[in-house]
Amino acid sequence: MNKQTLGWIFFIVAFITSIIPPIGFIFYIVALIFFVKSRKETGGLVGMILTIIFGTLTLLFSLIFLPLIIVGVLGGIPSVGGSGYAVDYAEEAVRTTTDISSQDILASESYWLTSADIGVSPVFSSNDNHVLTFRNNQPNTVEINNIRLYLEDGSTAPIMFEPFTLGIGQEKTISASGSADMSFIDSSLVCPNAGDKYSVGVEIDYTQNLGGVETSFTFDPTQKLLGTCAN
Repeated sequence: MNKQTLGWIFFIVAFITSIIPPIGFIFYIVALIFFVKSRKETGGLVGMILTIIFGTLTLLFSLIFLPLIIVGVLGGIPSVGGSGYAVDYAEEAVRTTTDISSQDILASESYWLTSADIGVSPVFSSNDNHVLTFRNNQPNTVEINNIRLYLEDGSTAPIMFEPFTLGIGQEKTISASGSADMSFIDSSLVCPNAGDKYSVGVEIDYTQNLGGVETSFTFDPTQKLLGTCAN
């Protein structure tokens, strides 16, 4: 079997195995060796040129395009020295909240004051001195058992407190400086600076007596708490 024939055999094998670029590239190298030795023949010269072209494309795919495809499938480029994605979530939250208008804030305040099952009037500050006032808008007495806040980076900030009861229309205020533990609220995400806008999701677990039966509810509205950060 002459060198040109061997070159074409390895070229075909290389073309087929190019679905695994490193293996295909090795076969292209072997094919090129045989084509170089038979380059004085027309078939050998053509084979040498084709092998160089396809081999180069396979190499480029292995070194450039394949890694990019893998990174894309994995969902992002990991940050150097870090354990997460390169996205700066705090920066992303700032970009999101800067779009909040005064009309948005008024609409949010109106909803939480009158329409929400459990009204919430918050004061979020850049120095962690957060205050939350709750109002019972239900036609029955309710007991507030759990409160969870959802921050702009997708994290959850549970509020630790003693469950409390609210009569119809009654309000109660809890604060970070009082008996409530609000240490899970990351102020760098909610209120990096006084005057910034905040956007915080809320979920409240509560019970109320319906026809003599204590019934549990989870209030999880799509409307977020919107406002301006205090000092």
